[in-house]
Amino acid sequence: MFLRHYIRLLTVLLMNSIIATATVQAKPNLWQSADSLYASGQYVEAARTYEGALKKGESFALYYNLGNAYYRQKQYGRAMCAYQRALRLNPSDADVRDNINILNANLNHSNVPASRFFLYDWFMEVRDLFTQTTWAWIGGIMWLLCCLFFFLFYIAQAKRPRKLWFAASVLAFVLMACCWWLAYSQWHYYNRKERGVVLETKVELYSSPDAKAKHLKDLYEGMVVEVNATTKEWIHVVMPDQSEGWILARQLEII
Repeated sequence: MFLRHYIRLLTVLLMNSIIATATVQAKPNLWQSADSLYASGQYVEAARTYEGALKKGESFALYYNLGNAYYRQKQYGRAMCAYQRALRLNPSDADVRDNINILNANLNHSNVPASRFFLYDWFMEVRDLFTQTTWAWIGGIMWLLCCLFFFLFYIAQAKRPRKLWFAASVLAFVLMACCWWLAYSQWHYYNRKERGVVLETKVELYSSPDAKAKHLKDLYEGMVVEVNATTKEWIHVVMPDQSEGWILARQLEII
């Protein structure tokens, strides 16, 4: 059951990799026009053109450039949303992470909890060293090595080589499981957990989906929150510090 689950995940990730590669290689004229507009300092027109290009297919580079165009306009909420969408497609990219850090420095808040267990931060850093597809590929290679080492263990006659090959096969299996777990964890974080970005300069957080409810705190533009529940006009959100409440749906852009 364990193996079947991760083989299914590996197949999905590899198909996503093929689709993403095809999208990136075909750079349409609309994309080139947006790049030219950005280079000439026409950031409003460039952002509009990037948005038009994205309607024809998602791309890490398009989201990244769109974030830069919004940042130049000081539309920090929309810039954060574009960067987060780029990060969802390529969590290991250092440039988009640097831009998010620069953007956070311009905001009135932090998207990182004040106190968090250091092992969790370490795990996040390791998980995002590679994309989920790369982790899946590495896990697949570990699986092949595991099979090879176990075969060598099976045919070996001497006691010492059998011990070595068996230990190697167990190690390869453990590494395979770790790689596929990292791939699954990254996929779950960026694709299964619905998140959003606050677009308005200042947003009020309420205890219930009612403007007359108790005002809990203020949220600010560019804050990344987890979406917990939605109604027609309201969204229940969870902050990085695990506090939660309701805001108007029009004040949030879903990543």
